[in-house]
Amino acid sequence: MVGAHQKGVLMKRALLRFAVALATTCLAVLVLSGPALAISTGNGGWRWQSPLPQGERYTGGYFTDAEHGWLISGGDIFHTSNGGVTLTVQARASVAFAAITFVGARHGWAVGGPAHAGGPAIVYRTVNGGKSWGRVRIRRAGIITAVSFATTKVGWAVCGNAVLHTVDGGSHWAILRMGKHDWFNGVQALGPREAWVSGNPDTLLHTINGGATWRRSHTGTHEDHLNAIRFTSRSNGWVAGGADIIHTADGGAHWTVQIATVRTLTALSFADSHDGWAASTDTIYHTTDGGAHWLRPAGAPSGSWVVALTPADAVVGDGIFGNGLGELSRTFDGGATWQSSTHAPAGTANLAALQFVAATTGWAAGAGGEIVKTADGGVSWSPQASGTTQNLSALKFIDAQHGWAVGDQGVIVHTTDGGATWTAQTSGVVDNLSGVTFVDAQHGWAVGTSIYSIEIDGTNAVLLATSDGGLHWTQQTTPLVGAKAALNDVVFADALHGWAVGVLDDGGGYLGSLILATTNGGATWVRQLAYYPPLTSNTGGGVLHAIACIDAKHLVAVGSDDNACEIFRTANGGKTWTRFVQPAAWQVYPFGMDYRLDLRDVVFADALHGWAVGDGTVLRTTNGGVTWAEQPVGTDVGLNALSFVSPTHGWVAGDNGNVLTTTTAGATP
Repeated sequence: MVGAHQKGVLMKRALLRFAVALATTCLAVLVLSGPALAISTGNGGWRWQSPLPQGERYTGGYFTDAEHGWLISGGDIFHTSNGGVTLTVQARASVAFAAITFVGARHGWAVGGPAHAGGPAIVYRTVNGGKSWGRVRIRRAGIITAVSFATTKVGWAVCGNAVLHTVDGGSHWAILRMGKHDWFNGVQALGPREAWVSGNPDTLLHTINGGATWRRSHTGTHEDHLNAIRFTSRSNGWVAGGADIIHTADGGAHWTVQIATVRTLTALSFADSHDGWAASTDTIYHTTDGGAHWLRPAGAPSGSWVVALTPADAVVGDGIFGNGLGELSRTFDGGATWQSSTHAPAGTANLAALQFVAATTGWAAGAGGEIVKTADGGVSWSPQASGTTQNLSALKFIDAQHGWAVGDQGVIVHTTDGGATWTAQTSGVVDNLSGVTFVDAQHGWAVGTSIYSIEIDGTNAVLLATSDGGLHWTQQTTPLVGAKAALNDVVFADALHGWAVGVLDDGGGYLGSLILATTNGGATWVRQLAYYPPLTSNTGGGVLHAIACIDAKHLVAVGSDDNACEIFRTANGGKTWTRFVQPAAWQVYPFGMDYRLDLRDVVFADALHGWAVGDGTVLRTTNGGVTWAEQPVGTDVGLNALSFVSPTHGWVAGDNGNVLTTTTAGATP
């Protein structure tokens, strides 16, 4: 196997404002028909190994009993028949689901918004328990944040400043526009003609005539964001929003504050008029007396949604405020104890490096000095004592016994027994090392950059070499002396021919994609490429994160600029490089998160078959990198490293201990 492991920079994340409004249309496009698939992700070719049952956040859930329920995550709809221990995929689409509800075990609706910025609001429905889901086409942009049905025909949903109403099971929706200053977050249908909606600022609306007229209910709390609403009867109801839970016993005529917290309350669920749960950004509240007292159970998880099944049985999902592991927490004793359905055998550290030397044997490394090993193809992982707490960014094994890992503060650790023991090697630098490669047990190279930011004057690239297995490391001279530059990865075809990639500042504040090359083992290095993207439209930030060597003539390097994913390819050892641009550099996800899609790693299993990875995306080539096709993996969690042992069998690893695998080259089986 030939390849390279990227150890790059974490992506910036920023809040996104969503558009509003919605329109009506008709049912179209079956997503997935027939029997549910075994748990997998993306297009069906990639499946989760860690965490399990899957690694992405759950943004909503609905259970009909203690065992049977549905979960939404990104554009996926899952079904479970054992309380969330295992999942099956019922539908998969390029959307972002925000809420799901059912009436009985057969009629269900999942709603949300587009997966990327712009596009129509989303409604999917099923009439057969999820065996097939159909999409209701919506012509207006926006995100539907909540949905509630009184019967299999009559339901309500909210989207920005609009309330939607259907009387035919969701095939068609009427749009009821409200005040231009209202923004709706929650909805509950109490009957075929009665519904409540909540929102901000301090907005509660009630209809008893199917939406023909609405009465505004004043809480008296001046709470800005009313996020969730739940009634157990026409008179008895609760609203959670901001930091308060308020209650009415007279159908909304009067409201009283039951609890005032310092946390953002996002969800409510009641098993009956006495027993209820509220989810907040960092804890769970529980009442057994209709809200007269709200308590925080000891050891309660955080969550953004909660489902009360019985007075003692509740399910909490992590949602957008969770830890990113796709965690479901369950209590069967009213919150006294909690169980998690999520198992993370690879640990929860952000994994930056990954290498398999055989179909059964591999290692991953990442934050805090974590190194984990698998001997069963990724089914289980065991931690190894690396001897450091510094972040590790790169791994290189030349066989099942001999390996090296490098990281921050000049850390280099080495093993001669498959990782049973790791010993420190003296690098001679205190700079952050981000790439390492060896061609045999003696000859190796490591690259990195100063511990200062590239924007700081004097920052320089670091390039180390060893000819005795790492007993001694010496710095090699590059043509970057005095320049502001960083090297992210290094690869050698043999003991003489090598390449390093990174980023170079031109001195005027623009960053360019950088490639260095040597033909004498690093005694001298020359600059083969310093490409500055066109300095228009915010495309001036080129950087290369990883490089893969197919042979001494054929190489592929990947990274990004400020407006695209970049792929460079050479067929003549780097005398000339051809640049390919992969569009859609910004991946936008629901609830305000967006990512610049840097390609962080690239690997080839043979001369033709290769893969590159970035946030939520795997790209595949079958012609040596001439063209690439996207293989979405159904997650917005950072994906950082790839490893393949054959043209069909590989793994990808990323943040929060995520590990996915494929035995079909990532293609749908």
